[in-house]
Amino acid sequence: MASRFFVSCQPHLEKDLLNELESFWHQIIDLDGLPTRSRPEVVYEDIGGIEIECETHLGFQINLFSKLANRVLWRIHHFEARYFDQFEKELKKLDLKKYLGEQKFNLNIESGKSRLFHESNLEESAHKILKNAVKKQDETLLSLYIRIFKDHVTLSLDTSGKHLHKRGYRQAQGEAPMRETLAAKMYNFLLKNALEGEVQYSPQNANTTILDPFCGAGTLLFEAASFFQPNLVSKFDFERFNNLPGLLKSETWKKNFKIANPSKTQFMGVELDPKTFAKLEGNYEAFKTHFPAVENSFKFIQGNSKTADFSALKDQSVIVIANPPYGERLKNTDAEDVLMSLERVPNLKGLVVVHPPQWKLKFSQLKIKQSEAFNNQGLDLKLTLFAL
Repeated sequence: MASRFFVSCQPHLEKDLLNELESFWHQIIDLDGLPTRSRPEVVYEDIGGIEIECETHLGFQINLFSKLANRVLWRIHHFEARYFDQFEKELKKLDLKKYLGEQKFNLNIESGKSRLFHESNLEESAHKILKNAVKKQDETLLSLYIRIFKDHVTLSLDTSGKHLHKRGYRQAQGEAPMRETLAAKMYNFLLKNALEGEVQYSPQNANTTILDPFCGAGTLLFEAASFFQPNLVSKFDFERFNNLPGLLKSETWKKNFKIANPSKTQFMGVELDPKTFAKLEGNYEAFKTHFPAVENSFKFIQGNSKTADFSALKDQSVIVIANPPYGERLKNTDAEDVLMSLERVPNLKGLVVVHPPQWKLKFSQLKIKQSEAFNNQGLDLKLTLFAL
């Protein structure tokens, strides 16, 4: 049965998210256990996400594959309401038991540009009708979202549960960590530019190394390594819905996925701080548990990238990908110096970096190929590709 899903993302990543959906859709499995031959229909794009229409069991599986999405909301009901009696009448028509059975759930109401604008009154009214809705938010429960915009009411079930950037492997984090979805955006930026011929890189080339000179707790490297792998270990809220298709109830249904052309890239990270380096090693062990199909080689160095010995990379094509210290994290200009010192790395083909707009990175050989606005934790930044 076809349903509508709103797939949310960081603002300004909508185009990237749409391209990502198209890139992995052929790997999603249909009710016969084989890769689907259907295609999703894009209903609309909005700031912060896209709405698509597809078979219900296919929409659920976006949670496993998307590295850029924040959440996947399943649209289950919608209606127009300008008055409370209209709102309550339509809510009474909703049969949540066919979705949730007798499970209790969180209720989230948001209203904007509508006659029904008093959210506390709306919540009180909805709680009287939706008996299994709890008053206090409980992260162990499923969630129903009611959004009212311009007098149009949309009811959605959260199919994800935990925010999708929480892949499960980051047991500890360094100072000012980058969110996993934004790290995936950086790797996606590299792939896009490689496809367009702006930089020489192929994930299937085993003689290629991605180097992170400010490795921190490893997020950039782990996201690049698992970019083509579905998250088959984490549990998602849709797995607790009522009346799931038999395929999705099976204990072994996730074994049906066939991942073609897995990445063969090698990875190297350098981290200066000993405490953060210990976190990196711990996260790597968790990463291997959460993405067991990733067989790429990893090497971690505890030290300073400005003076580190990279001679072991002499037979590799090297791509640097970096989220250096900036803003409040930046106590001096050492990060810029480190980046520019990396031109000494053998066979360096390109560098992808997030940086403040005022940084003037001037390399002797690498040239700016692409640059776009980027935002991390409220800071306006640039995402730039330098390449030969």
